[in-house]
Amino acid sequence: MIVTLLIIMCLVPFFIFGGRYADGDTVTVYRDGEIYGIYSLYEDREISIRSARGFNTLCLRSGQVYISDADCKGRDCIRSGSISSNGQFIICVPHGLYIVITSGNGEALADGVTY
Repeated sequence: MIVTLLIIMCLVPFFIFGGRYADGDTVTVYRDGEIYGIYSLYEDREISIRSARGFNTLCLRSGQVYISDADCKGRDCIRSGSISSNGQFIICVPHGLYIVITSGNGEALADGVTY
């Protein structure tokens, strides 16, 4: 009885808040702490980001964002895979790159699970 009650209590927030991230519609790219660009999440494109430290190729395809190529050591930014929901991010530390999905006003809003 107690176990059943605990399971129900754990699942209630999931059903109330939908169990997923809030939708975002833009991709904000920061390089060395400064905004490099803001792009529509739904416009397919390939963006080459170059700096003195190296390059990254950012791909926006079908509402998903991922890094397809980079010359950093380890290439963890490539292995992080694709992101598609508000607040999700990709980081390339060697190149000082931070990519985050945001709402139209540039903010990564909290989702229902955060509360």
